[in-house]
Order: sequence, then structure tokens, then C-alpha cells
Amino acid sequence: MIPSRDEIQKSIFGAWRLLHYDRAAPYFFNLSIDGLRRSFMAPLAMLPLALLSVVLARVNAEVPTFSLIGETLGYVAFFVLWPLILIPVARAAGLTRSYVPYVIAYNWSIVIIMVFMLPASVAQAAQAERGGAGDIIYLVLALGSMAYQFMVARLAFQASAALATGLVVLDFALTLLIGRVVNTLFY
Repeated sequence: MIPSRDEIQKSIFGAWRLLHYDRAAPYFFNLSIDGLRRSFMAPLAMLPLALLSVVLARVNAEVPTFSLIGETLGYVAFFVLWPLILIPVARAAGLTRSYVPYVIAYNWSIVIIMVFMLPASVAQAAQAERGGAGDIIYLVLALGSMAYQFMVARLAFQASAALATGLVVLDFALTLLIGRVVNTLFY
């Protein structure tokens, strides 16, 4: 179930090429069903960085272990729910052939997003301590990651601009919903 070093390197390179809106980028991914299964290791590998971002975001507040369990469950829930939500979307849009490539590219794109968002979380935490532009940096990178997800949807899912925009909005809404549930249950 763990991807080989070669598959990891090619997939991260493919995710990087998606950032540059390279139409050949999806060909760097293993687009098989096994590649789909293994692609879920990318967000799983990013879980510690996601939790570190949570801790940094709450630098002035105590982060109980219980809440980190909730954040972990929320993170995992997202990567379970997102592909399931996409099934009827793919069917309705006539993009079932692009479903597997999109989920694979989406999963690997998380590596690129985390590489950019973790330093933004550090900047935001530093601002909380002494003031600065951390919130602006974080906002700019969050908007940039949404633009990146738009490109992933356009290239890997072969979605129209309208559908890709809808997917970014749906992704954001699901993230907010899961965040609300985690905050309600674990904080």
C-alpha cells in the first residue's frame, strides 16, 4: 500500500507541474486503482504537518491532546468524504473517466499545499507573539492554494471553469463544516 520512492518522486513532481498549469502533469501520476489507493498515503504523510499547523494557529491557547485527536479525526474524515462526494459530481458532469486521476492528483497536491502553508502558519504564530503580517501571508497562501486546487480540477478532472470553481467552493465548505464539527465536539 505504500508507494515506491519512484512513485512518490514522480507524483510530487506531477503535483508541482500542476502548480505550473502543465497539461502533461497528470501523466506523472500512477493512474491505476493501486495508484489511487497509494495516493492516500500523501495526505496521511502530511497529517503531522497539519497538526503542527493547528498547534501553531493556537499558539496563545492551550491545545489539549483531546482536541488534537479531534483534529486528526476531522482531517481523516475530509479525505474519506471528499472522494465520496465527488462520485455523484463526476457522474452528473459526465467525468467518471477523470474521477480516479482527479482524486490521485488532489491527494498528491496536498504535499505541495502543506509545503507552502506550514511556513504561513509559522508566520501567523509569530505575529500572534509580536505582531506582523502573518495573517496576510496566511490569507494570500490560502487563496493561492484555492487557485491551485482550481488548476488541479481543470487539468486532472478535466472540469470546466465553472465546475472547477464549484469544486473549490465545495472543498472549502466541507473543510468549514468539518472544522465546525471538530470545534463543537473537541474544544
